[in-house]
Amino acid sequence: MAKKRKPQPLAPPPQSALRSRKRARQVTTLFHKYSQQLDAALARARSAGCKIDGGPRDVHAKKESTSAEEHALLEEVKKWDNKLKEIGGREEYQRASQMNTSLFSTSKWVLGVLGKWGWLDGLPIEHSQTSNDKSAKKSKSTSRRDTRLLEIGAINTQLLDAAARTRLNSKQDDKTERVHRLDVQAIDIRSTDDRIQQIDFFDYPLPKNDTAQNNAICSSQVHAPYDVL
Repeated sequence: MAKKRKPQPLAPPPQSALRSRKRARQVTTLFHKYSQQLDAALARARSAGCKIDGGPRDVHAKKESTSAEEHALLEEVKKWDNKLKEIGGREEYQRASQMNTSLFSTSKWVLGVLGKWGWLDGLPIEHSQTSNDKSAKKSKSTSRRDTRLLEIGAINTQLLDAAARTRLNSKQDDKTERVHRLDVQAIDIRSTDDRIQQIDFFDYPLPKNDTAQNNAICSSQVHAPYDVL
């Protein structure tokens, strides 16, 4: 009788690049599925009295003698943690996401929406000035400022690149001007570029005043709180 072949991990070796769009979609789909299953397994383990110090690797029973129920819960946690490792974890998920967005640019869609709103040219700032006429009525002069955009879970620099793009000034050929009036800040829990700030969204500082608030937020974050993923 022929021996059954041991199933091979879905993820390629760490140094190889994703080349198949189908494989990339499988990785992203399974990462979401396994992450949800792991979160649920961890919650059940906590409810049963299992102690969790840091992540799935640090799960153990509070008592020296583990009951059959606790043992089963601990094994379930390890099962979903191992499945995440088999597909390459968060690093492979980020590579797969980068490939997917290179084929379908969500950043292009975001810029299209901002363009429909008229926000690519910045947002108006109204200044009240007192006129010199006898009635002393207030007139309003309008200038514009950059539209502030926060990208959460940034896996590429497309929006950052769009904010930095320049062109020749239509009135002064020897000078350049920015194509879009955008001020983009990109963050991710595991940055893949120097321009992307590495920070957990839940640790991101709140704006100190109204002028520092973001006008738009592009969120691609995935809830996976454990660094072992």
